[in-house]
Amino acid sequence: MELGKLILTIDNSTGPGDAEYKSSTGLGIGQSSVKAVAQKYHGSVRFEFKEDIYKASVLMVMPVSEKVQE
Repeated sequence: MELGKLILTIDNSTGPGDAEYKSSTGLGIGQSSVKAVAQKYHGSVRFEFKEDIYKASVLMVMPVSEKVQE
């Protein structure tokens, strides 16, 4: 079976204090959902904040189908 890699990277601007508020209150299920999908496909996930930018990166390893529609 051939394996393929899918890499997703999403950048989102944030305002002052957004990252601290969300991480300290534990609001939402976004990060845990992304981690669950990455684990399902034997991948990895990274979340980071840098200069008012929130970045989520996901690597997933998935089987490649022999039948590919063009």
